[in-house]
Amino acid sequence: MMCIPILRYTHIRDMHDSYSVSLETFEKQIQYLHKKSFSFLSLDDIIAFKQDNSLIPRRCVLLSFDGAWRDVYENAYKIMKHYWVKAGLFVVTEWVDEASKLTSEYVALPHEQCKNAMLDNARSVMCNWEEIRTMQDVFSIGSMTHTYQFSNIISLSWHEDFELSKRLIKEQLGVQTKHLAWPDGNYNQGLLRTAKSMGYEAFYTMEEGLNLTTENNDALKRYNAKDSLFWLKKVLFATSNTRNFRIGKIFL
Repeated sequence: MMCIPILRYTHIRDMHDSYSVSLETFEKQIQYLHKKSFSFLSLDDIIAFKQDNSLIPRRCVLLSFDGAWRDVYENAYKIMKHYWVKAGLFVVTEWVDEASKLTSEYVALPHEQCKNAMLDNARSVMCNWEEIRTMQDVFSIGSMTHTYQFSNIISLSWHEDFELSKRLIKEQLGVQTKHLAWPDGNYNQGLLRTAKSMGYEAFYTMEEGLNLTTENNDALKRYNAKDSLFWLKKVLFATSNTRNFRIGKIFL
């Protein structure tokens, strides 16, 4: 049975941590996908292809990026634009909103330090709205909530958080997004029902595994990207269909 592989990137930069893929490796991964004739999907393609399996390309992949960290604009966007790549970007709208009010040079920090830096001056590590608007020729836009339930500015219920994020994305980017990535992958059925009632249709976790084309979009699985071309080859083999997964999952 056919599956749709989804990869989850956080940072594209030359830093040795588990959240980062180097620029050289990332470009090699993109080149490999092109060489093997993979179709790059947008977020809305996921919904469309699940509704009509006949539309699904034989080889396809969704590259998703969590958080709209500034290195996505500084590093990843240029590579992706050069190779005509489509991808999805999940935005924490409060962080982007705060970054848009401030100025700062880009500061490359270990991921564990980025949240604290973001509280001091979000612009040092986070994209602003203007940069995200520029990147919309590559990225389709999803929400990663408004506050990530991590804020020194405002306290919101989950319902208010979902609503405000959706509204800001519409106001700033002209997108009525239907896509929600759960902060740190944490959610429950109550939150899922609340988000659905507000118009979200596709939900992205941090669990790794297969996305069968016959399944719904309540818990889309994503493989955390690693700084390795060999890793990419293994994941693409294992997640292309259920038969390959039975063989390849032991190597992931």
